Amino acid sequence: MDRVILGDNQFFGINHMSEDKAQAQAERFQNLDAIIDVIDIAYDAGIRGFMFNTHARVADICDYFRSHPTRYADLRIYPSMPYAYKYANAVNESGLIGALNQFVFGGGSAGDAASTMVRGGLTVVKRDLMDVMRILIDLEMKMFRDLNVQAIFLQNIVTDLLLGFKQGDVLSAFNAHVRDRYGVDAAFNTMNLPALIELLEKTDVDNPLICSSVNQIGYLMSPNVASYEETLARANFRPMAMSILASGAIPVKDAVQYVVDAGVESIVFGASSRNHIVDTKTIIESAFHARDTGGRQQHARRASGLTRPVPIAAPLTVMDIPVHSVPKLDVLQYMEASIKDNHASQHICITNTESMYHALRRPDHHRYISDAAFSLCDGMGIVIAGRAGGKKIRRFNGPVLVEEATKFGLDREWRHFFCGGQEGVAESMRDSLSAKYPKMIIAGVYSPPFRDLTISEEREMIEIINSAKPDILWVGLGLLKQEAWITRLKGQLDVPWLIGVGAAFDYHAGTAKWAPTWVQKIGLEWLYRLFNEPRMLKRNAYSFAFMFKAIWHEFRNRKSD
Repeated sequence: MDRVILGDNQFFGINHMSEDKAQAQAERFQNLDAIIDVIDIAYDAGIRGFMFNTHARVADICDYFRSHPTRYADLRIYPSMPYAYKYANAVNESGLIGALNQFVFGGGSAGDAASTMVRGGLTVVKRDLMDVMRILIDLEMKMFRDLNVQAIFLQNIVTDLLLGFKQGDVLSAFNAHVRDRYGVDAAFNTMNLPALIELLEKTDVDNPLICSSVNQIGYLMSPNVASYEETLARANFRPMAMSILASGAIPVKDAVQYVVDAGVESIVFGASSRNHIVDTKTIIESAFHARDTGGRQQHARRASGLTRPVPIAAPLTVMDIPVHSVPKLDVLQYMEASIKDNHASQHICITNTESMYHALRRPDHHRYISDAAFSLCDGMGIVIAGRAGGKKIRRFNGPVLVEEATKFGLDREWRHFFCGGQEGVAESMRDSLSAKYPKMIIAGVYSPPFRDLTISEEREMIEIINSAKPDILWVGLGLLKQEAWITRLKGQLDVPWLIGVGAAFDYHAGTAKWAPTWVQKIGLEWLYRLFNEPRMLKRNAYSFAFMFKAIWHEFRNRKSD
C-alpha cells in the first residue's frame, strides 16, 4: 500500500468548508489538461498512488492513462465507488425506473425496465442488496480496465448507510466479491471508524483496509477523537487517513505528525499546486521514516501488543550517507518484531562504497539508503573511512545476512522468497540453502527476464509473490537496479521485509566462489572476487574513488563529529 496517495476532490469542486473555493476549483479543472497537469506534478514528485471516485470525468482520465502506458507504467489506482451522487442525479433526472434501466438493466426503454421488474427473473424485488452491489461494482470497474488497481474502496456514503442498517453481510459480500473477481483488497471509506470496526469484527473480514478522517480536532469524525484514538490503538486493521488538515484548520506538519503517531499506515491528501504537493509528500515521508527507523520506539497502534525488543541507535554517517552499526541480533530481533506486528513493508539496504559513490550522484539512490530501516555496512572501505572519522562501524554484508536470517528464522517459521539472478540461479540458491537448513521455508522463487517487464508480466510477478505470503523477499537484480525495483514496487508487495542482496544469490547458489575465511576476516573479499571476476575492475574503481574521498572527508571533519 502506498503511504502517500493523492485524492481527487479538488478536481471536481468538492470543498467541505468553502463554496467559493469549490466553485473556483470546479472552474479551473473543467479542462482535462488541467487535471493531467496536476497528476503529472504529483507523479514527477514521486507519488505513485492515486485515489479516484467514479465520477464520470474519471473515465477520461483513465483513457488518458491507457493512451500513455510508458509514462504511467508504475501508477497505482485506488478507486472509490459507487459514486452515489451520480445515481442520485440520475434518479432526479430520469426517475427511479429510468435510473434502474440506465445502470442496472443496461438500456432500452423505461417500459422495458418496468416490464422486466414485473416479469420475474432478474427483478428488483428478488435482487437483494448484495446482487445490486456486485452489479454496480462491476459496472464502475470498467473505466479502470487494464490499469493497475491496488484496492477497491466502498465510498463512505454507502459504507455508512450499510453501517447504519447493520448490514455486515453486505460489507462481507463486497469484500469477497472484490477479492474473488479482481484479486485486490476490498477497502472501506467511512466517517464512523469505531462503529465500522465493531461491525466488521463480527464478520469474516480480516485485517480490513479502512480510510477515514483522522485529525486532532475531530473534523468529520464520528463520534469523537478519543474513540478514534482508542480504535487505532486497539483494533487489528490497516488504517488510512484522509481529511488530516481538517480543510485547512491544522498546519501540515502538525496534522501529519498526529496521524503518523496515531498509527496510520497511509495518508490520502488533496492538493493542486506544485509546492503544496511536493511539500506535503516530503513531510509525510519524513514522518513515516522517523517512525519506521526507531525515532519513536513505541507506536500507538500494535496489532499484537508487542513493542520493538531493543532501541535501535541512530545511524552513523560516512560522507553524510547513513550506515547503521548495530549487532546482528538487534537487526534480526527488529525484523522479528515487525513481522509479528504486521507492519507496513520496510526495506534493508546493503551499503558498500560503490553504493555510496552512486548515492552522491543520484538523489533517488541516496533517498533509498536514507529511507531504509537499516543501512548495513558491506565492505572494508566504509569501515576504514569510518575509522578515519573516529567511528566504529560493524560489517554485516548481504550473503551473511541471508545466512543469519535463515538460521534465526528456522524456529520462527519465516517464509523466504528469492527474486532475481540469472536463469536458474534463484533455484540453485533455494536448493543449496534447503539442503543446508532442511527446516527452512522457501515460499517461492522468481527469475525475471533481463528486460523491462510488460505491465501484465509485472502484475503476474506481483501476484506470484503476494500469493506466496513471504516474510522476507530477497532481491538479487544487481546494484541500482534492485534498489530501484524495490522502491517502485514496495507499495504493491504485501511483504514485511524487502532486501536487495545482489551477489548473495551467486554465492549461495555456488556460481561465485566464497573467499577463504582468512581473506574475509581481513576484509579482502573484493580482491579475491576481482581475481576470479576481472569484469569487476570498473566497479572497484568506483569504490576506490569513493573510499579515498571519504577517508579524507571523515578525517578532516573528525573533530566536529
